[in-house]
Amino acid sequence: PYIQPKHYVELETFWKIYVEKVGYEGLVIRQNSQIYKLKPKGELDAVVIAINKKTSYGKPLKLLEQGYVTSLHLALINENGEYVEIGDVASGIDLQLRKALYQLLDFKIAEDENKIWIKPFLIANVEYTELFPSENKVYAYTPQGYMMKAKTNLARLRHPRLLRFRKDKQPTPQDVGLNQIPENTLLRGKNYENQNISPI
Repeated sequence: PYIQPKHYVELETFWKIYVEKVGYEGLVIRQNSQIYKLKPKGELDAVVIAINKKTSYGKPLKLLEQGYVTSLHLALINENGEYVEIGDVASGIDLQLRKALYQLLDFKIAEDENKIWIKPFLIANVEYTELFPSENKVYAYTPQGYMMKAKTNLARLRHPRLLRFRKDKQPTPQDVGLNQIPENTLLRGKNYENQNISPI
């Protein structure tokens, strides 16, 4: 579908119908010889549960060896107080911030091949373009580390961007809960219960 709007109200109505209600990913706008893509953005607060040692493609993040954190692993908290992974976010290009984030290693509780797991206290405010279906791991946090309890059909962030850190928020279901994900994006599939796995 397309229109040639004569007024911004027509464009706003078109957006509400096709993007917000029907679910198109955005609009392509042509103006003379220029072409623009306009997509909605969402925003949520999530707790940082790990520092990534590798990219999503399995390549080592070499700057970590030099004292710079470039990627964080995020989770939301469900009504049972469990941590549901929601994806990763890059720390941006600010070298001072990347260096400062290296101090998160002071809160390390465990480490594996892909991640350095840290105590859940730091809240990140993240912007994203959309949510896409995913099978997400659910963790219980204990003094010994994160224990994977289950997997659930939920969603992950597409094109996440770190906006800021929230000192005014705590790792609670009220501040970083699953209710930040719009109802119509939740995949209400079966949860796959697993046996308790050893702490990470």
